[in-house]
Amino acid sequence: MIDDTCGIPTDLVFYHTIEISPGVVTPGWPAVQPIADLVRQSMKSLPIQGRRVLDIGCRDGAMAFEAERLGASEVIAIDFDLPRQTTSFLKEALSSNVRFEEMNLFDLRPETFGSFDLIILPGVVYHLRYPMTALRLMRDLVREGGHLLVETATFSDANALPLMFCPTGDDSPYEPTSCTFFNKMGFTKSVESFGFTVASDQSLLNLPPYAGEMAKDVPINRTVFTCIRETQLQKASALKYWDSDRDPHAELKKFY
Repeated sequence: MIDDTCGIPTDLVFYHTIEISPGVVTPGWPAVQPIADLVRQSMKSLPIQGRRVLDIGCRDGAMAFEAERLGASEVIAIDFDLPRQTTSFLKEALSSNVRFEEMNLFDLRPETFGSFDLIILPGVVYHLRYPMTALRLMRDLVREGGHLLVETATFSDANALPLMFCPTGDDSPYEPTSCTFFNKMGFTKSVESFGFTVASDQSLLNLPPYAGEMAKDVPINRTVFTCIRETQLQKASALKYWDSDRDPHAELKKFY
């Protein structure tokens, strides 16, 4: 069915609030609107005109369409559970050339779509049990001098040490699939080991979870990290650990 007042199908589910014509927006999930707005604002500070962009965990494509609106030459958007009917409607409504693909981020390789000037990774990292593997993939996909824009839920503490909070099941401050919460220093130090520098970060403080109450009163923020790929930052020891086919603990084993 079509809502005659705005032309938006009433049987489609929209995650984001997306303007499809002046004054006409999709009925997205209000709880994520402040987060999406923070990501969009961060995107506006980046050199997107004429660049290749990859949106990972795109949902219905709000950030992909925003990148296209900001002048990207090519935009590819992936999600492991792509709402195809919704993205098809939005592509047509926006006369968009965004390419949507249903796939898992861990299946990405440099030969899959090539390299990118900007990768957007919103609302994904805190769901990953293997975040370091994902960040290593980002290193291989972002061009030298390119940007990685990560939005994730972050553990709020004194930020004196690089830490990662890994709850399981009902111990999660959100819900069971939310299992990896870096603090800001923890994320910054982790991406540095892959040759990224964090140029800036912005946070929404103590934002409530999407549904229900926070468990155990764990303070969680939402943070956007703007990272730049700088290969000169790569340390030989980190590269050896992440990239060597040899056992990275081989040297230690002679002591035990």
